[in-house]
Amino acid sequence: MSLAEQKLLLSSRGLKINSERLLKKLLRDYGYARLDAYCDAFANRDSRNFRKSTSLSQINQVIVLDEQLRNLLFPYLLRIEQSIRARFIEVLAQHKGAMVYMVSDLFHDQARHEKLVANASECWLSSSDIKTIAFRKQYDETKLPPIWYLAQTLPLGSLSKWIGNLQAPVHHELMEALHLPTHRLFAKSGLQSLTVLRNFCAHGSRI
Repeated sequence: MSLAEQKLLLSSRGLKINSERLLKKLLRDYGYARLDAYCDAFANRDSRNFRKSTSLSQINQVIVLDEQLRNLLFPYLLRIEQSIRARFIEVLAQHKGAMVYMVSDLFHDQARHEKLVANASECWLSSSDIKTIAFRKQYDETKLPPIWYLAQTLPLGSLSKWIGNLQAPVHHELMEALHLPTHRLFAKSGLQSLTVLRNFCAHGSRI
């Protein structure tokens, strides 16, 4: 559809377009599909029509709020992620050294541990980080690195799975160091929820 046709469709659904300039900007900046996703909160559940008196400026207020919230959250989420990663490396390395992540006795579910190691290997070999590439060139590329290099290539979601699979004593030590609940379910639910929110912010999803 052309911009004029998109405008006509929104109008036919009952949207009050109080600024042609704003509509054009939103359609150009966000596209119809993303703009329509913000419209959902203003539409009747039993139809795609807007509730009475819904205006484009109201929808724009939600878009602006969403953007401000994302920009507010993201820097802190990154700092939290970096802190979790650093403490994970510190606590585990002090227990069993550079290759601690290969010590299966430290982990609760052995089958899960094997899958996590395989996934970590894929992350390490596919990482485009300059430091990682330099390390792989200097040493055998098929060889896994010390934990302080490997953990830097793991997504937060993968890292939370490693934490959730730690044996109780080490798990408690790490979570206490992070000032987080020590219950194992928190690593599964709390840290995974943090991962979802972080990824929503990183990829510009609606918060």
